[in-house]
Amino acid sequence: MRSILIIILLVVYVIVMLPALLIFWLIGRKNPKKAERAVHACLSWLFNAFRFIAGTELTVTGLENVPTDKPVLYIANHNSYFDIIYTYPRCILPTSYVSKDGILKIPLFSVWGRLMRCLFFDRSDIRQSVKMIQEATEYLKDDTSVFIFPEGTRNKTGQLVPLGEFHNGSFKPAQKSGAPIIPVAISGTADVWEAHMPWVHKTKVSIEYGKPVYYADLSADERKNIGSHIKGIVEGMLQK
Repeated sequence: MRSILIIILLVVYVIVMLPALLIFWLIGRKNPKKAERAVHACLSWLFNAFRFIAGTELTVTGLENVPTDKPVLYIANHNSYFDIIYTYPRCILPTSYVSKDGILKIPLFSVWGRLMRCLFFDRSDIRQSVKMIQEATEYLKDDTSVFIFPEGTRNKTGQLVPLGEFHNGSFKPAQKSGAPIIPVAISGTADVWEAHMPWVHKTKVSIEYGKPVYYADLSADERKNIGSHIKGIVEGMLQK
């Protein structure tokens, strides 16, 4: 029943929001920030409605660690497609997610992704990776937070830890912009759907936001191995 209700929600939402896509696009041509805020409000409503229908018991801790007056680089573990659905409404400032370019092949998702100012790139293309880092840096300088899953793909092992490698390149935007890094530990999202495909199940999801980490405050060794350093922080949060 939950799965059917969610499908109905998505169909109705798509029909209702189709005219809004044109409006957002027109607004974005003159005032991208205003369009970004409107898109954030609409998608946050949809994602919260999804969570309500799915019956997810969501626990959020450490949100007070996220600065409200500056953009941040969120760094999180990746278990499920729904990591975005459960974290996006919690983002304080407009936030761009970094995603594989495969989503661009899905017409409606690609439109919403562009309105969200998501950064799409092919991991196997070095030039695209460099461009993504440059664009993410500019976003952070322009008061838009950036959310990255540095493992590069979902963890399909069924275990929260150990995590995959946190690629050092994911942290370049924070290094170049001076934005704080916010470690994020997500657990339980894979039990919403992936563990029971094709049905949505009621479960518990936890999101914990760690204390901000500033690249300039790290030691030389921590800077050199920043991926491993932040990975250790996230793993410690998950193990709790």
